[in-house]
Amino acid sequence: MTTAAVITFWLSAVALAYTPFGYLMCLAAISRVMRRPVKRAAIRPSVSIIIPVHNGSGIIQRKIQNLRALDYPAELIEIIVVDDCSTDDTAEQVDELDCIRLDHRQGKPAALNAGLRAASGEIIAFTDVGVMLEPDALSAAVERFADPKVGCVSSEDVVVSTGGAGEGEGLYTRIDTLIRRLESAIGSSAGVSGSFYLVRREQCPPFSLDLATDMFSGLHCVDRGFRAVVEQRSKVRICAQPDPSREFERKVRTMVTGLRALRAFRHLLNPAKSGVFAWFLISHKLMRYMMPLFAVAALFSAAYLGPSSAFFRSCFIAGMAALSIGLAQILMQSSSLVRRLPGAPAFLCTSLAAAVAGWCRFAAGERYETWQPTERSAV
Repeated sequence: MTTAAVITFWLSAVALAYTPFGYLMCLAAISRVMRRPVKRAAIRPSVSIIIPVHNGSGIIQRKIQNLRALDYPAELIEIIVVDDCSTDDTAEQVDELDCIRLDHRQGKPAALNAGLRAASGEIIAFTDVGVMLEPDALSAAVERFADPKVGCVSSEDVVVSTGGAGEGEGLYTRIDTLIRRLESAIGSSAGVSGSFYLVRREQCPPFSLDLATDMFSGLHCVDRGFRAVVEQRSKVRICAQPDPSREFERKVRTMVTGLRALRAFRHLLNPAKSGVFAWFLISHKLMRYMMPLFAVAALFSAAYLGPSSAFFRSCFIAGMAALSIGLAQILMQSSSLVRRLPGAPAFLCTSLAAAVAGWCRFAAGERYETWQPTERSAV
């Protein structure tokens, strides 16, 4: 039993360290000797930008103004707003764009499909209503399509945080951004930013109604032999969600739809079929989804070994301390001192709990066809 507990602890601890940090270090080392450059040229194809929205009256006009201020020929941009049966005056605020109105709540994938049917651009761009693009975000991303092997281009999120669990989201995003950059440099990124990404029109089939749309787009392109790459100059500003309960629900939804997308493209987990991309997908997605299992296994094995080992006892105490700080921060959101200090532990606790709930709901067959957009403050 002791030997099994020691093996369990070290395997779990290594997995916990590898998923966010070890994998990043491996990618950094490999990228020094293995890179696939992407051609770039100042091309200007027509672009259809699809914005799904539900009850976005407080921000939709600012979003449209943001898109109209992009450093890209206005005559080549088609803005398509799809109103998923809002109960506010969202549709009235975008009448001049001939807003597509769904007659009943159908969800984000259905809204995007409605936008796709109306789109006429050579390139299709998807963006959330609550994020703001930097002026050159579109032009920089489009230049990547000068390479005929590129099928999908992702922007990078810049998270603006006001404290609390949002501080952890900013840290998580910075690490994830570095991982995506390196994956992109070596081959294809295993993830794209749902805040703003672009796809060749011919690589945009209708979305399945219960899969993560951004993950589907990237994996679909890779499955068809195209690359999904990241453009570092294409920046999107997004406000972090400081409320752990809302962050929890967002992550559960993302987890369930992500697991469904991974199941749909499970053949890409086979190195014989997708080569090094299988390693990317396992490390970046599958192992991240399994973080709760690793955390629980490490904590329980450390607790079992603690009475006979000062080292394992210290590991158990450290793990419990991190969880306690995170839980305390979640429960004490009103304290400005606590909000600023332990944001990362709170975000970690929220993420682990959401992952557990996500696995349970995925196993139960729960679907997320309709969605409640994440409420974020204006940037």
